[in-house]
Amino acid sequence: MCRHRVADASDQCTGPGLLPCDRGARTGKGAALTAGDPIGDQRMTVDRIYDVDRWVELPLGDLFRAGLALDAGKRAIADRKVSYSFEDLENLANGYASYLARQCNVRPQDRVLVICRKVCQVPALAVALWKLGAVYMPVDAELPAARLSAIIKTAAPKVIVTFDQVDNLGAFVVNLSELPESGDWDHIAPYRHRGDEIAYVIHTSGSTGIPKGVQITVGNLRTYFCAHNEMLRFTSDSRVISFTPFHFDVSIEDTLMPLSLGAFVYQYNGPPIGELMRRTLGQERITHLIAVSTVLTVISDRPELITSESFPELEMVMTGAEVCAPSVINLWASRLPRARVYNVYGPTEVTIVCLGYLIASPEEGRTTPYPIGEPLRGVEVILLDENGGEITTPDETGELCLGGEQVMAGYLASPEETAQKLFERGGVRYYRSGDRCKCDADGNYHFVGRVDAEIKLNGRRINLAEIEAECLAVTTVARAAVGLIKTPGGRQVIGAVLVADEPTAVEEVRQRLATQLPTYMIPYLWGVASEIRLGRSGKTDSRLLLSALEKQAGYSGSTTVIDITLGDNDDVR
Repeated sequence: MCRHRVADASDQCTGPGLLPCDRGARTGKGAALTAGDPIGDQRMTVDRIYDVDRWVELPLGDLFRAGLALDAGKRAIADRKVSYSFEDLENLANGYASYLARQCNVRPQDRVLVICRKVCQVPALAVALWKLGAVYMPVDAELPAARLSAIIKTAAPKVIVTFDQVDNLGAFVVNLSELPESGDWDHIAPYRHRGDEIAYVIHTSGSTGIPKGVQITVGNLRTYFCAHNEMLRFTSDSRVISFTPFHFDVSIEDTLMPLSLGAFVYQYNGPPIGELMRRTLGQERITHLIAVSTVLTVISDRPELITSESFPELEMVMTGAEVCAPSVINLWASRLPRARVYNVYGPTEVTIVCLGYLIASPEEGRTTPYPIGEPLRGVEVILLDENGGEITTPDETGELCLGGEQVMAGYLASPEETAQKLFERGGVRYYRSGDRCKCDADGNYHFVGRVDAEIKLNGRRINLAEIEAECLAVTTVARAAVGLIKTPGGRQVIGAVLVADEPTAVEEVRQRLATQLPTYMIPYLWGVASEIRLGRSGKTDSRLLLSALEKQAGYSGSTTVIDITLGDNDDVR
C-alpha cells in the first residue's frame, strides 16, 4: 500500500538532528546545555549538544551556539574575498540586531526584506533577525523593478536591507554596508519563538503573475532540521559548499543548517564553470556537495575528472529541484563509491526537502530518472486521483500531496491561494504539490511530471515532462527544455531544446523517441544549445531556451535543427 504515515511520536528525531523538533531527540548521552547555561571552554561533541529535549527550547537566534561552544575561532564561512569565524558571525549578528532594534524599531514578527547577494554576511543577518523574533524574507537583488515592487506591496516589510543604494522602495531602507560590524553592544538575548511563529518567507512564482510568499514557521524549520540531518549527517567536522543564492530555500539547507552544527560552509559566488567549481571542491576539501541538477551537470562536464582522487574527502552528493539525468547521477555514484549519493525532492511549501532516495549502487544503462524516494521522518504522503480519491495501488499515477509538520503556514496575504493548496484529511494538513507521481512496490515515489505540464494539442493530452525525461535518457544530452512553440505561421507545435556538445544528439534523441513515444508526442521544432543558462534559482532557464528557439525559428523559417545562441543580454528569469 503506497501511503506513508508519520512515525509514532515517541520514535521521532532519534538521529543526529539540529534544533530538534518539538518532541525532542532521545539518545541517552547525558546532560546537555540549556539556553541559560554558560557555554564554557570545554570541547563538546555535537551529539551532546543536540541530543536531548531541552535543546528544543533553544532560540533560532542562538544558531551559532554549537560553533561557539566547539571552537569560537574556527573558520565558519568564507568566499573568495572574506572569511568569518563563529565568533565573527555572532558579533555581526549582535551588531546587526542591535542596530535594527534601536535604529529601525524592529520587533517580533516584523517582516524584514533582505535584497540578497551571495555574500558571507547574510547568515549573520538572518540570525540577527531571529534574535529579534523578526521574519527573514530574502529576495533576489537582480529582480525586475516591477516584480520587486509587487513583493514589497504584498509583504509590507518593516525594513528593507540592501547591499546597494536603492531608491523609491516605499519603506525604511538600510544599506548593509552601513550596518556596523562591531560596536559597544552586549550579547543580544535571543527572542524565544513559539512553534507557530514565522521564521522566514521565500517567494515563488505565482499563477496570477504575482510572486507568492511561502511562510515557514519555526516549528516547520525545527522539524525539517531534525529529520533531514538523519540523511545529511552534518557534524562539526563537515565542510559544505553552497552554490545556492540566498533567495532560494536550499540556502537554509546548505548554509544555515550546517552552520548551526558548527560546520564550515564555503559560499561559491563565481561563474557557473565546471573547471572552477571542481577546483573549489578540491581546494576547500568539501565533504558535502548539495547542488540542483543543472549545477551538478555543469560540474560533471569533464567526467574523467570526477574521481575519488580529485575529491578524497567527499562523503555525500545530493541533487534535486529538477529532474537529473540518470547518467549524471551514475557518474558520481560509480566514480566516488565511498560517497553517499542522493536524489531528493521537496517544494518550498513543505520546507525544502521532504523525500529522498539513496542510490545504493549505480544502475548503468538506466534511462528513466531515479526515484525521489521515501518521505523524511514526520512527513506524510498520499496520492490523489482526479476525483480526489486516494490511490493505494503501486505504479498508479496521481497528484502528490504532502502532510505533516513541515507544511507551511500558508501564503503571505493570500488566503484564497492558501485554501486552494492546503486541505485537511484525517486530522492532517496536506499540501497539493501539483506534481504527478507514482509509488512503486518498494514504497519509493517517482516523479512523473507537473499536473500543469499536461497540455492538449490537436485533441490529444500530452505530458511535456514525459518527453523531457526521454530526452535526458540519451547520455549525450546534459539538459533539455520542452514546451509549446508558435511557428512563423502561427501554429502551435511542440519544441525541444537540447543542451549538448555532440551534433548527433538530436538524431539520437529522435531515434529514442520514435521507439518510446507516439508520433504526436515527438517535437516538431528542435534546437541545440552548447551552454546551460541558469535561472535565478540556479536551475536550467527552460523558458529562455524555448523563447530563443521560437524567436530564431521565426527568423529563419526553418523546421530543421536550429543552433541556439544566447547573448549576454538575454533575460534570465
